[in-house]
Amino acid sequence: GVMGSSMGGVISLYIALVQPGEWHFAASLSGAFSWGSRNLANPTIIDLYRDAGHGSTPIYLDSGGGGSACRDGDGDGVNDDDPSEQDGYCTTLQMRDLLAANGYTFNVDLWHWYEPGAAHNEPAWADRVSRPLGIFAAMR
Repeated sequence: GVMGSSMGGVISLYIALVQPGEWHFAASLSGAFSWGSRNLANPTIIDLYRDAGHGSTPIYLDSGGGGSACRDGDGDGVNDDDPSEQDGYCTTLQMRDLLAANGYTFNVDLWHWYEPGAAHNEPAWADRVSRPLGIFAAMR
């Protein structure tokens, strides 16, 4: 499998997308899913998965944050978190909902976890990395 946090989470999902059938599992902890839209006009990983449809690699997503109301306030196609949030709650929900709309099935090839209040840092990821690792181990 392939797994990462923040930008590493985006890269992990990108690897799974461009190498279909090569990975049994991809995980993104607090993925920086808005990367590409911030003051840029590049496609985000959300755009790439929207265009690709259902892939062959099972996916785990998680985030922390405060669970703010989500909306695309700047019209770039990516749901924005409250500025005080730093863990990608809204973009993770947007990615989760897109994958479900593309035919991914919860607890079959799509998993999502929300850890209320968790920060965007290594200690927070260390506290919950057992979740995707446990799912991955059970798939073997």
